[in-house]
Amino acid sequence: MSRVALLIATTDYIDSGLRRLRSPASDARRLGALLEDKTIGYFDRVIPLVNDSKAEIEEHIERVLRDLGPNDTLLLYVSCHGIRDKHGRLFFTTLRTKRDLPESTAISARFIEEQMSRCRARPRTHPLPPRVRPGQRARSAPRPGRRQR
Repeated sequence: MSRVALLIATTDYIDSGLRRLRSPASDARRLGALLEDKTIGYFDRVIPLVNDSKAEIEEHIERVLRDLGPNDTLLLYVSCHGIRDKHGRLFFTTLRTKRDLPESTAISARFIEEQMSRCRARPRTHPLPPRVRPGQRARSAPRPGRRQR
């Protein structure tokens, strides 16, 4: 029985339309330190991925989830910009994401869902609400079966 945390954070972007984020890297490092602390988090492995490429992140997700067993626990933490393509699909941005090419340059939420569905570890999902800045309205994904206006 192992406890694994995969902490993904992107702060810098090559695409000038994606603003640099200040907190994701430091938040991931602080969370990693807490999870590694045997008196607090008690995780066996903490894997921080900061400003890594789409390929590196996807490879880590696939490998880590493939290797988990039924009694293992995974914490998957993602902190970056989220963007939607013209069809409304969600993508997580990486250092080299190009907003006009999300499928080839960003990590699809669908990819993560598929990997998690194949994972042998028992599913326990605890989604955290997205951060909303003061004055910014929270947006939610459209509900299945509902038409968008």
